[in-house]
Amino acid sequence: MRSFYLILLLASSPLFAQTCDPMATMMELDATTKAIDSELNAEFEKRVSEYAKLSGMNEKATTEYQIKAVMNPEVLALQRNLNEDMTGLMDAFAQKNCDEIKRIAGLNHERAKKQWAISIKIVEDDIAKYQ
Repeated sequence: MRSFYLILLLASSPLFAQTCDPMATMMELDATTKAIDSELNAEFEKRVSEYAKLSGMNEKATTEYQIKAVMNPEVLALQRNLNEDMTGLMDAFAQKNCDEIKRIAGLNHERAKKQWAISIKIVEDDIAKYQ
């Protein structure tokens, strides 16, 4: 019975703790970021295309409209927060603190979703004017 407790004690020791691989963690989170961006960008593009058809915009006007929807002040404020978090993310990477990397990346994923949601809402509001 003692050996069971000794094994349990050793297993919970920091010496036997799973080590953090910041590069693998960052790569995993980067894949998540790309998936979020890809999905929401596709939704945004679909909405913009729908609006362009309804409003009769040409290609140049559509591109300018996309920029306007993405460069919204609310979206830009979230982008500034994202940029500020990059310093913390790099510090966590240097310290091999995977929990902090995941925490910051999670915040960034939520901000990215909010950014896309704002841009999509702008387009949806404009589409509603034609319906």
